[in-house]
Amino acid sequence: EVHYIIHLKQGIQPKTPHKFELLGRGNESLEFYLGSRDDESDESMKINEYRFEMLTKDNFETNGSEWKYQNIRDVHAEKNSTYLMEKLTPNTTYLIRVASLNAAGLSEWTEIKEFTTLAHAPKLISNNAALTHTSLLIVFLFYYLSKSL
Repeated sequence: EVHYIIHLKQGIQPKTPHKFELLGRGNESLEFYLGSRDDESDESMKINEYRFEMLTKDNFETNGSEWKYQNIRDVHAEKNSTYLMEKLTPNTTYLIRVASLNAAGLSEWTEIKEFTTLAHAPKLISNNAALTHTSLLIVFLFYYLSKSL
C-alpha cells in the first residue's frame, strides 16, 4: 500500500500582463510582446506561462459575443521575449486576450484586443514562369536565326 503526503501552500494569483502589444503580423502569424509584473518576493509564485485565447471575430459574433470554441495556446514565459502565434488564417480578424499563469492559477484576462492577419501575398511565380518561358523562346529564336544566316 502506497501513501502520499501532500503539503498545500497558499498561493498568490499572478498579475495580469501589463503590456500586450502587437509587434508584427504576417498572413498566417501575429507576433506579440507581453510585459509581466512578477512578484519577485516568492520564486514559487513566479509567472511561468502565458495563456493566449483567440477567436475569429466572425466566430465571436456568430456565438452571441461569447468565448466559445476559442483557440487556447500556452507559451513559456520569458522576460523580454516576443511570442509568435502561427498557423492563423490569412486576412482574418482575431479577438485575443492573454492571462498570466503560475503555480496558483490564472490571472485576470487582459482587455480583448482585435488584430487582423495580412492577406495572401500576391503570387509572382506564375508571372516569373511566364517571363522565363518568354525568355527561353527569345533565346531559342535568336539561336535559330543566327544559325540560318
